[in-house]
Amino acid sequence: MGGSGVDFDEKRHKPKRWGVPIRFKETCYNLAQSCNPDLNRNNDMSPFKVVSIGDFVCDFFIQLDLPIQPHEVKFAKWSKVEPGGASNFAIVAQRLGVNCIPVGIVGSDMYGDLILDVLREEKIDVSFTQQLPNAQTQVVLSLADSNQKGHAFVAVNLASATYYSLDEAVKKAIGRADAIYIQGYSMREEAIVSAIEYAYSTGNKNNIPIYMDIGPLGNTLRPERRRLVLSQTDIFLMTEEELLAFTGQRDFTKACDDLLRASRVRMLVVKLGDRGCRIVTRDGTLEFPAYPVEARDQIGCGDSFNAAFIFAQLSGLPIEKCAMFANAVGAAKARKVGPGRNMPRPPEIASVISQFNVPVVFDLVKGLQPNP
Repeated sequence: MGGSGVDFDEKRHKPKRWGVPIRFKETCYNLAQSCNPDLNRNNDMSPFKVVSIGDFVCDFFIQLDLPIQPHEVKFAKWSKVEPGGASNFAIVAQRLGVNCIPVGIVGSDMYGDLILDVLREEKIDVSFTQQLPNAQTQVVLSLADSNQKGHAFVAVNLASATYYSLDEAVKKAIGRADAIYIQGYSMREEAIVSAIEYAYSTGNKNNIPIYMDIGPLGNTLRPERRRLVLSQTDIFLMTEEELLAFTGQRDFTKACDDLLRASRVRMLVVKLGDRGCRIVTRDGTLEFPAYPVEARDQIGCGDSFNAAFIFAQLSGLPIEKCAMFANAVGAAKARKVGPGRNMPRPPEIASVISQFNVPVVFDLVKGLQPNP
C-alpha cells in the first residue's frame, strides 16, 4: 500500500499537514481525556473493554478478476466461508489484547454456529451475542478483485423475527466499557436498535467514547437515526467516499466542515486506503501516508484499522502514533487474503512495525507504547 503524492521516508514516516492545526495535538489529547479520564491506566494491566454492537454476518469470500460481465464465466482464485463484518473488528481487537465484547444477534443456523465457534476460538466473550431460534444469520457474498482494483458485496437482508433482549447483564457490560464501537450497518438492524440507543445514552452519561464507522450505507439512514448518530457520536471512522456520500458534498474540506459543524462529533478519522488516513478536528487536519506493502486483499483492512486506532487511543498514544499504528495494522491485513480467521496476527503486525520503523512498541504483555 503506497502513499499518493507523498514520499516515503524510511527513517521517519512524517505526517503531512493541511491547514494550520495550531492546537491539533492538544485538541486530540483533550478529546481522549474528556471521553475517558482513565485512559492512562499505568497500574492496571487488565485489558481494555470495547463493546461492539451489531453487524454479525457470514462472508462467502471469493477472490477473482473483477468486473464480471453478463454471460461471462469466471473462476475463483481463492474462496472460503468466514465470519465477516463485526467479527473482523472483534478478532483484530482481541488479538491486539483488547477484551472485545460483541453485542448482537445470530441465527440458529450453520452460519450462526460458525460465527460463534470462531469467536470462541479467538477467546472472545460471546455471552452477549444472542443466538435466536427465529432469526437467520445474514449472509454476504464478498467479491474481492485479485488485481486490487476494488471489491463488491452482495448482502441477503434477513429480518429477525425476535428482538435483542436488553437485559441487566448487557446494560452492565455496556456501562463498564472503556469504548463503544458501532457500525453504520448496525443502524439498519431493527432487532438491535434498543441496544444501540441504550449504548448511546449510557456512553454519553458515563463519559465513554463512542466510535462510529458510518459505512457505505450511512447516507441511507432514516432521519431519526441520522440525528441520533450526529448528536451522540464522539469519533467518526469512514472512507473518503463514505464521508462525501454521508454529507452530500463533493469537496473533502467542505464535507468535513459540514459534519463537524452540524454534529457533536469532535474527530473524523478518514481512511484513504493505499494513501493512508487523515485525522480531522475543528483545529485542522493531518495526513498520514500508508505503508507501501504488497497488497493481496482489501477486505477487512478498514476493520483492522478501526480496531487498532481505538486500541491506540485507549492506550493513551499521541494522535499521530495512533494513526501510524492503525495504518500499520491495516497494512498487515492487506498482505493477507480473506476475512475472519485470516485477519492479521500480532507477529504479522510486528513485522510491519519493524519493517517501516513505525514509532510504537507493541507487546501483548506490556501493551502498546510510543517509541521514544
